[in-house]
Amino acid sequence: MLNENKLVILKPIIGGHEGSCFRELIDLWFENGFCNVVLNSKGNENIREDLREEARPWMNLEGDFSCAQNDILLYDNTRGDKLDYIKGWNKALFANEVLDLPNSSPWIWWVRFPRIYYRFQELNKYLNFHERNNESIFIGNYTNENRRGNWNEYISFFYMGNHSQHFQNNMQFNYNEYLKRLANSKFGLDLPGQGPKTLRFAEYCGLGVVPIITSGIVVKCFNEVKEGIHYFFAKNPKQVSEIINDCSIHTWQRMSINCIKWFEQNCSLTGSFLTTMEVIKSIKIM
Repeated sequence: MLNENKLVILKPIIGGHEGSCFRELIDLWFENGFCNVVLNSKGNENIREDLREEARPWMNLEGDFSCAQNDILLYDNTRGDKLDYIKGWNKALFANEVLDLPNSSPWIWWVRFPRIYYRFQELNKYLNFHERNNESIFIGNYTNENRRGNWNEYISFFYMGNHSQHFQNNMQFNYNEYLKRLANSKFGLDLPGQGPKTLRFAEYCGLGVVPIITSGIVVKCFNEVKEGIHYFFAKNPKQVSEIINDCSIHTWQRMSINCIKWFEQNCSLTGSFLTTMEVIKSIKIM
């Protein structure tokens, strides 16, 4: 079904993350009639693939991509170091590393495999505090030095794989099994990944797992998440157990529901699109 208002997203076919993250969310927006999608060409092959302008998604409300500066940049990359070859924009939305640039704004967030995640939510009911059998969880891989430390001593289910297990065909747990383990946990440890935000934070929130973030994690989005409302912050591994022990059932339940509400507004299929349009409207062109 095509969108009558001619809203078009120019979707990259280079730059990675095909079939996952925001690239898969674009497909779901199209399949649900929120927008039209045009696949972008490879462009200038003299420039490293992930630096090319064509490696980023763009949106145009009128469906005219004759000039990139008439478009809205949807910057979905992990870090803001891929901007050198992007000529300009009328508006720019930053999901990961939020850059203080003209006509730009913080944006939404997403999970690693949206199609599987949303289906999991449909098929599995929300579990309250007493229905969750696991106290705390972290499942991830050793992708950077920020993941050092004795965090495993304070997390009841802790798995740290090697870097090669970051890829879908070599994960220790398939994505459905991973989500089952999250949904059965009360608290989720969040350690820095490739960029300042982690997909894990959104995955926790959508399943009502209360995140415990650590140094190096950024949670800045258009719709704010707040410490003590949506998440806790731990300065060191020992503080994780202190946070968990001091958190009452009532506080956990309140924060768990807050997380789900935030997810629905910013990371769900419909909420992510509606918030994106709200962000675009909020940016004033000088």
